[in-house]
Amino acid sequence: MSEPGPSARRERRQAVNLPRAARRVPPPPPMPLEPPENTAPLKPAPKLPAELIQSIVDYACEDLQPSAERKTCRNLALIGRDWREIAQRRIFREVAIASTDTLARAAAIFSNSPCAVGRFVRDLALHLTLEEPRQEDLAQLYETCNGLSSLNLTANHENMCTLVSSLLSTPAGRAVGVMRLRLAEYTTPAVDLSIFDELNSLPNLTRWQTVIADALTLSNSRINGHLFLTQLYIGFAPVGDVERVTRRLVKHGTPHWDLSELRAGDLCFWRLGKQVIQAIRAASSITSLRIFDCRRGDIDDICDILNAYPVLENFDIEGEMLSTNETQQLFEAIPRSLITANLELGGTFKTDTNRQLLHNFLQMRKSAALRRVRLPFLRCADLWTKDVRPDGSIWKHARIQEYSTTDG
Repeated sequence: MSEPGPSARRERRQAVNLPRAARRVPPPPPMPLEPPENTAPLKPAPKLPAELIQSIVDYACEDLQPSAERKTCRNLALIGRDWREIAQRRIFREVAIASTDTLARAAAIFSNSPCAVGRFVRDLALHLTLEEPRQEDLAQLYETCNGLSSLNLTANHENMCTLVSSLLSTPAGRAVGVMRLRLAEYTTPAVDLSIFDELNSLPNLTRWQTVIADALTLSNSRINGHLFLTQLYIGFAPVGDVERVTRRLVKHGTPHWDLSELRAGDLCFWRLGKQVIQAIRAASSITSLRIFDCRRGDIDDICDILNAYPVLENFDIEGEMLSTNETQQLFEAIPRSLITANLELGGTFKTDTNRQLLHNFLQMRKSAALRRVRLPFLRCADLWTKDVRPDGSIWKHARIQEYSTTDG
């Protein structure tokens, strides 16, 4: 490698001996204040449509557990204002409250939130069986949930009266369309159920259901501006006085027991009692009836009920084995409007005589509305279906689980 020449060494020595200020690098020339004409100004990022944001949030929360879904929505809400409202709408869509402390906290959050998150609540569930709720908290909660669609209330009788009475004349009460009220105790005849009559005043309420001790269910639907009992379930009750409740409802004729528009009944027959049977027999508008746990001695009352139902379409009976005369009596009582029948009566149709009664019944109903008859047994079921053809109808028989079919 060649050594630098004398002139280069001389210039280096002179630069080292210069003062510090003289050795500074000169500053660059100043930049022009105005941008060049060919430079475009910066633009904000394009705003995503709300529909696209909604699709992204839905996709991100798909198949997630509730806790993971809420965490994901909280993270998405940090992106921007548009994302926050859509994420909050999903977070607060379903709200469940199971204590008075949670009720007070939710009421405060909904009332003080600058975003008014209470308007996002669509499904609200209150489960208050032990502690008595404060009416002030309920008033705040009902006042902010002005977009409510469904309300599920579970409480003892005293708390239920508070929950219902506080709902009336509030934005939540005016908006709610479906309600389910579950009394978490056995209601005695002394308990006043008239508070529920005021639900008729809620303008958008189309359906509500009252469940008493998981053994009595009254389902009401709005017909011609009024809520009528349309579905009735009377089931098993391990303890308590459900029978006395039904008798009391019949005796006082409250709107809970207006059977003029009853459409479906699901009845544990031996629980009914004569007074209730007479009331149910008068419900001639029933189209679907299921009777279970019936005894041989009940066949007369069952046939009286069937004779009183001219528009019955679906009939399901479960009970003890019937004799030949009782089987014939049952077939004669089935109305011609019936479309499907499920006859689970022990070994009734294992005898040749009763089997022949079934064949006679099917032949007589070839031209009627009947389309399907099912006979459940222990490990299989016989299914009879009508095949309507231009040259006439025939019954097809199939034994389920054995997959054999024959024409009959």
